[in-house]
Amino acid sequence: MFLDFAFPGMKIRHYSAQPECSLPILLIVAVLALTAMCPLCQHPASRVHSRYERTLADTPVAARRVLLKVEIRRFFCDQQQCQRRIFAERLPQLANRYARATKRLLQAQTAIAQAVGSRAGTFLATVLHMPGSATTLLRRERAAPIAQVKAPRALGVDDFAFKKGNRYGTILVDLESHHPIDLLEDREAATLTKWLKEHPGSEIISRDRAGAYALGAREGAPEALQVADRFHLLHNGVEVLERFLTRHHRHLNAATLQASQESPETVPSIVVPSTLVELTRAQCQSRAKHQKRRARYEKIGQLHAQGASIHAIAETLAMSRRTVRRFVRAKSFEDAFPEQPASRPRPNQLDEFEVYLRERWEQGCHNASQLFREIQKRGFGGASSALRQYLAKWRIQPPAELGRRRGSLPNRRVKPTVPTTRETTWLLLGYKRTQDAQKQKFNDGFVDRLCVACPLIMTARTLVVEFFALVRESRADALESWLCSADASGITELQGFSSGLRRDLDAVVCGISLSWSNGVVEGNVNRLKFIKRRGYGRANFDLLRRRVLQMR
Repeated sequence: MFLDFAFPGMKIRHYSAQPECSLPILLIVAVLALTAMCPLCQHPASRVHSRYERTLADTPVAARRVLLKVEIRRFFCDQQQCQRRIFAERLPQLANRYARATKRLLQAQTAIAQAVGSRAGTFLATVLHMPGSATTLLRRERAAPIAQVKAPRALGVDDFAFKKGNRYGTILVDLESHHPIDLLEDREAATLTKWLKEHPGSEIISRDRAGAYALGAREGAPEALQVADRFHLLHNGVEVLERFLTRHHRHLNAATLQASQESPETVPSIVVPSTLVELTRAQCQSRAKHQKRRARYEKIGQLHAQGASIHAIAETLAMSRRTVRRFVRAKSFEDAFPEQPASRPRPNQLDEFEVYLRERWEQGCHNASQLFREIQKRGFGGASSALRQYLAKWRIQPPAELGRRRGSLPNRRVKPTVPTTRETTWLLLGYKRTQDAQKQKFNDGFVDRLCVACPLIMTARTLVVEFFALVRESRADALESWLCSADASGITELQGFSSGLRRDLDAVVCGISLSWSNGVVEGNVNRLKFIKRRGYGRANFDLLRRRVLQMR
């Protein structure tokens, strides 16, 4: 019987299962062995002192909970040298000491907590008929054993944020198996040094260019080969060019203006449609209804011209026959819907100051705060926000061209936008391509004008592109000549970058020439972020470490 197979070394003395699915299945189980081992002296005992029942919850069967009533015997220990006189027999294969659930149930609840978290796990465990509170699932998860940490041959080191910009930790990953090895509470050099000394054996350590990790790897594993990650090398090159462009931002404005004058049709300007400014929500809805009525009028005219009767048209379009008859008799759409007299415009408290505001606007004063202070002295008692809304349409078209009633305004192009330093960086490196031919033409002209306006920008661009090429092509032998060119360029940012590469030259050369990188580590950092956020604020370091290491 499968129930006997589920409890080896035990026999089922009684089985009880009520027809109601809400009631659990009750099994009364007894141990078959005639003797038991004393937990203190490890000698067998056969004299029974007494018996008692122990209740254990087990994994469900056929979507019903299972309860075990286990008959536990107490034995006399007859060994004279043993300090224990009476002991209860243990069930190591079934349950732990003092536990209220079997090991099978504990493992199932632990797996649920590790997979979906404690709060979501509470719902899932209830559905699977293994109920447990969120605190219970957390306790199960914390009690689960963690595999012994061993230092891998190739170790990847990177940081992750507990709270971005505030507190960081360190993740250690086996680059060969792609599995996380351990988590550290900070990213200090002393912490990494201590871990490496406690877990010797790493031959290769891949890391970013942070000084703390370089120092920790050098002191903790001096015989290991350090490898600087290639992605971080390229990223540092981009940062250098971006810092340089920030210092020369004035040339970006001049290059944008020159490129827009050469090809005005390709200027990346912002088009402000007048309908978004002049039409209110009610006016947009009214216009949509007007178009719908016109479409119905035209449809009725087509059906009537084809010989359809008024009754057939009304049934087809789900309209009343009276409305269809009125549409058919009308000579035009305007006759069917005569124009309503214009409603009187709503009075505005700024109307009495409009003449003064127009004069000041035409004089060149477009500062809303200044105009607000002036009309306040003339008796205006409203808020400054009302004036800003009143002047909003004037900033698109001069007041002389505005009528008293709202109408459609032609679209107007605004001053071309200057690319940011980050956008310019990617344009210089050739990575910001677009399918729009006119936009791409403007970008090419902007880059050419920028390099002509400042020859140092052309020099910095050339050196960074060369550095990218030697990293991607694994030409470590060309690194020394590139460093000399960067030192002789006269660009402060590139000279500082060159000095940093020289301080970490061995790791940089290994990073360019060897195949090891931190790509696997970055993937595990992304996975760690998902696990951390799934904890709903309850994943402090010990629980986070367990989840990351157990769910491999």
